[in-house]
Amino acid sequence: MALPLTDALLGCLPVVLPDRRYWFSWLQPGATVPGQILFEDPDDPHIKEFRTVAPDPEQALPLIEKAYGDPGAAADTLGHIGLTQQVGQVAIALAATGDRTTQEAVRLTNAVADTLDARNVLPLVVSSVRAASDSLPSS
Repeated sequence: MALPLTDALLGCLPVVLPDRRYWFSWLQPGATVPGQILFEDPDDPHIKEFRTVAPDPEQALPLIEKAYGDPGAAADTLGHIGLTQQVGQVAIALAATGDRTTQEAVRLTNAVADTLDARNVLPLVVSSVRAASDSLPSS
């Protein structure tokens, strides 16, 4: 079922991240898990609708790298908790799709754990991120 949106409604969407590379972190679930994506009619840009799409983690990898490739900058923008939660969700979705994406999930979670450790985040939090990485299929 498609949901048409007006420009006024689209203007209400919460895009408050100061750095555009982190917009993906807000929009990323559709790339790694099944979800709804907003499409615009190419013939009439005023017609917009949500469509269900299948995930494509391979296609998402460059976006994931752009959003989380510098975990320190991502932590500055998203906060330690936001980064940890988002990377955890992305890692689980990536690990469920194949060897290459599982390796990327492990690398990503380890990079976040290292960043959190370097920032003196509570050891319990760092160890939970490392445990999450260790529990991924190929780690």
